[in-house]
Amino acid sequence: MQSNIYRRYLENLQQPAGWFELVVAMTKLMAVNARNNEDLSFLFESGCKVAESFALPAQETLAQMTSAMNSRLDDFKWGYVEIKDLGDSLQVHHFCMPTFDNKAENDRWLRSFCAVLCGLYETWFHQCGASSRLHCLLEKAIPPGEAIFTLKRSLNV
Repeated sequence: MQSNIYRRYLENLQQPAGWFELVVAMTKLMAVNARNNEDLSFLFESGCKVAESFALPAQETLAQMTSAMNSRLDDFKWGYVEIKDLGDSLQVHHFCMPTFDNKAENDRWLRSFCAVLCGLYETWFHQCGASSRLHCLLEKAIPPGEAIFTLKRSLNV
């Protein structure tokens, strides 16, 4: 029972009136009008633009980077991340994304929001000195509001 109360509290923070309807309409229209996942490319670029508008200062350690990212995500009410160094890549596990009660719409939203987050994370790491060859990939979306991303250097020059 308490987890339902907590979830409703988070949803109220993350979903101002009308926001859900706007997001659903936009993602539906993008999916209908786009070809070959162009909607996801657009959303990725949107995430890059958000990162440019809300740039992170340079960080010296992964722990500092995680803290800076979580501070900004908290400002947005978009949840939080845990980051693991896997040696040849970084794993970003995002928790408590904004979600919606309608499962079909939430699944579409999760797919779309993950594209935004990929652009956001990739750009933030580039801003903090990571190689331009570092790219973000969605590894797994976990309904209702979690996702696992990998940041890894591309082999192409």
